[in-house]
Amino acid sequence: KMKSEKALDEVMELEANKAHILREGKLEHINAAEIVPGDVCVLKGGDIVPADLRVVKVMALRVNQSNFTGEPKEVAKNPNILVTIPDATNQDKINLMFSSTEVTVGETTGVVIATGELSQLGKIKKNIEEAGEANKKTPLKIRLDEFGDLLSWIIMIICALAWLINFRNFFDPIHGNFFRGAVYYFKIAVSLAVAAIPEGLPAVITTCLALATTRMAKNNAIVRQLASVETLGCTTVICSDKTGTLTINKMTVVELSYIENDGRTIASHVVSGEGLHLEGKVLELTPQKYADNYALKDIARICSLCNDARLILSEGRHKLKIAGSATEGALRVLVEKLSSYDLEYQKKPKEEGILEGYARCFERETPLVSKLPFTQSRKLMSVFVKEQSGTNVLLLKGAPDMLLARCTKVKTANGECIELTPELKSVILSKIRSASQKAYRCLGFAIKTNLRKEYENANEKDLEEFSGNEEKYGEVENEATFLGYVGIKDPPRAAVPDAIRKCKEAGIRVIMITGDNKDTAVAIARELGIIDPQHDKSSSFLDGREFDALGDIAAKKKKLVDGACVFSRVEPSHKQQLVAILSQLGEIVAMTGDGVNDAPAIRQAHIGISMGLSGTDVAKEASKLVLADDNFATIVLAIEEGRGIYSNIKAFIRYLISSNIGEVVAIFITSALGFPEVLSSVHLLWVNLVTDGLPATALGFNPPEPDAMKQKPRKSDENLIGRWTLVRYFVIGTYVGLATIAIFIHWFLFMHSEDGHTLISWEQLTNWSECPAWSADKKVFKDFGDIQLQSDPCQYFVDGKVKASTLSLTVLVVIEMFNAMNSLSEQSLFRLPLWKNPWLCLAIFSSMSLHFLILYIPFFTKVFGVAALTVTEWKWVLIYSAPILLIDEIMKCIGSFVTNSQQAKDLMKCAEEEKAKIEQNKLSYLLNPVSYTHLTLPTSDLVQISVVALSLKN
Repeated sequence: KMKSEKALDEVMELEANKAHILREGKLEHINAAEIVPGDVCVLKGGDIVPADLRVVKVMALRVNQSNFTGEPKEVAKNPNILVTIPDATNQDKINLMFSSTEVTVGETTGVVIATGELSQLGKIKKNIEEAGEANKKTPLKIRLDEFGDLLSWIIMIICALAWLINFRNFFDPIHGNFFRGAVYYFKIAVSLAVAAIPEGLPAVITTCLALATTRMAKNNAIVRQLASVETLGCTTVICSDKTGTLTINKMTVVELSYIENDGRTIASHVVSGEGLHLEGKVLELTPQKYADNYALKDIARICSLCNDARLILSEGRHKLKIAGSATEGALRVLVEKLSSYDLEYQKKPKEEGILEGYARCFERETPLVSKLPFTQSRKLMSVFVKEQSGTNVLLLKGAPDMLLARCTKVKTANGECIELTPELKSVILSKIRSASQKAYRCLGFAIKTNLRKEYENANEKDLEEFSGNEEKYGEVENEATFLGYVGIKDPPRAAVPDAIRKCKEAGIRVIMITGDNKDTAVAIARELGIIDPQHDKSSSFLDGREFDALGDIAAKKKKLVDGACVFSRVEPSHKQQLVAILSQLGEIVAMTGDGVNDAPAIRQAHIGISMGLSGTDVAKEASKLVLADDNFATIVLAIEEGRGIYSNIKAFIRYLISSNIGEVVAIFITSALGFPEVLSSVHLLWVNLVTDGLPATALGFNPPEPDAMKQKPRKSDENLIGRWTLVRYFVIGTYVGLATIAIFIHWFLFMHSEDGHTLISWEQLTNWSECPAWSADKKVFKDFGDIQLQSDPCQYFVDGKVKASTLSLTVLVVIEMFNAMNSLSEQSLFRLPLWKNPWLCLAIFSSMSLHFLILYIPFFTKVFGVAALTVTEWKWVLIYSAPILLIDEIMKCIGSFVTNSQQAKDLMKCAEEEKAKIEQNKLSYLLNPVSYTHLTLPTSDLVQISVVALSLKN
């Protein structure tokens, strides 16, 4: 099946199979497929919502709708609030429930408003289908297709030329007749084609990509589509989800605050430890301070008792997890951190296997009597607990502003209760606003001890009717005593700031796309360094409604070009639009996501990335890369690997093609000058498939260039072979061809060897096809070996040239081994020595061993038509082969100079553009000089601008 089809199957599995529907006054249990708009649906905790509903009645309802928002927080639904905001997002529609979301707590009754394709889930299905239709070729595949087409035309033209320029030789006596002569030179043209085609290239590229996927898997990046490995290397924009990717996706209490003894000062403690690690500390708190702090001990009791969550062990019993709300789970963790400061508790014997010993201690001392559940209208929950004295007290927890509105007193650290004055209330709210700007979610705590008599001694049965009547909650919750508050945060992953810094150095733009609110998103983006100083302005942060309000595509494009980097409260359609617009702007987009709502955008992006731990199966099926650790830093490692892969692919393409150019040059010169056949088709196949294959594959293990992540992303339309690369190919290839031919000529004309072969003249070598006329002159050749040349001198250029062809073949093989060394890096071999890639050393050794095998084992010498070489002949092989090292070193130096010159020109151009911007905005600089502080210009220029600005002011 296609990936999009599999993703659709996964979406369908999310739908509820059955539902409770109220029809004609009867509650029926029917198939979800039979539900129609207008049906009344009844749901309770644990049920999957079967269709889009408008809620009409709720009872302490909490819903997990992360499939559509991407945010793990459970949300409350309120039937009394009608959403009138134009283009409201799913998060804003608190009176609606969506198909496939889950009721976690409470009960509800709702009216079906949409089913099938008209539901939000149906729209996601449709978007996945549309995204699946737009399957893009990867940049590498496009470039390879173009390269293959170009190579095919070049080969055809060269082969035709090689055949046609020998037309006059078709009539030579050695061929017998014209037809045989034409066939003979046609074979040479075929040999030329064999030499020009890099037969091993597809296998080498596939092997290289496969090796890269193995390395990436070790770094927690699992590749689901092989070709996407290389695409990572040209990624220019990463659109990243916030929760779980940039953050750890574990709510953590990071700040604990209460009122000091003076009744005016807010004391705050930083809480260490992330997520579910119980070993964290409350900084600057000591056991003595905790023993004397009555407000803190009451906060610990409220976190334990006014809480529906529990800490449990995972199935493997190796990790903690939360049963219930993540926010309440963070409070349970805080309680256990505080336990280390309670010396009396520490002296008590501990029960083995109990995770929440301190919380259990509070539960035993002050057992729960009744609960007033959380509701959206009051934004808090409270519980009645029975103190050891036998009387009830009320513990409250909720939104600080709503809680403070119900409080008349404040308890200080020493236990004194003082009046909550407007001034003190203003100070508390100011501190809470400051905490909210740091992306903290604040929860306040309060206690009420002076309950009315009917509540003070009531039991669970007495309070049962009262706890279900929200209208009466205010009677008991008002006039409470405020204790303090905590700041809860989903902390950024430790490695993410450094990863984002690397992205910026590498010219990669990071955009945060989240379902969370704008303030939280912006605060996290600032903390992580996503927001550049020059773009730290309100226009760079948009929520879903503001993005829609921009109107046409042109305005949205301008906003992205101007540096918009944080998008909050987004829906699936917004993510798809962002991917489409960025693609139109020429960007290569990587999109991360974990929910069903992310699947269309993941499918549409050039590189769709899903989360391995928190991601849904739908998102994984739509993606090309899965992060096993859900960590943004892993994406950066994968991009670095992708850049290295592209460099390695270019290295072995350069290696294979330059070698093949050498073979083409050798055969073409042979044909043009009328030499005997230097290399047979078998020789060429041996070089291309065997001796070339191993080093080319080993080049896939080349270490990445040291500055790989300090260079801008390459353009997706960048040619595999640029102008300078083509020059290098031609220079190296030409020398390979000339060296191969030169040693062949040297053997015939100058080499005095032990075999006693006859040295001939240049004229005889270039006119060898006239050898039948030489048979009358018995003195032309001496017999050597088993070859009778005096009777048939033409054998000298058939069987007699075996040694000459062997020398040419060996020079070609040795040169290509040296060429493989040159391909290790664009840097000099003196700076990056060969042993940095031990696999290449092994490949060169293996290739040469195979070549020795065919030279010195008689069976193979006959099969391949070669002869064993002497020590003297090996010296000549090295003399003709070694210069390739020097030539390529010279070419690297020239290339480095050209590249550096171009980079210098680009930097000068950027500097001129920046200066031009300043000249155009001198007055703006005066009004807001901070906006220009990111420019790296000489101090003299800035001083000059300031002087001009002051003169404008005057």
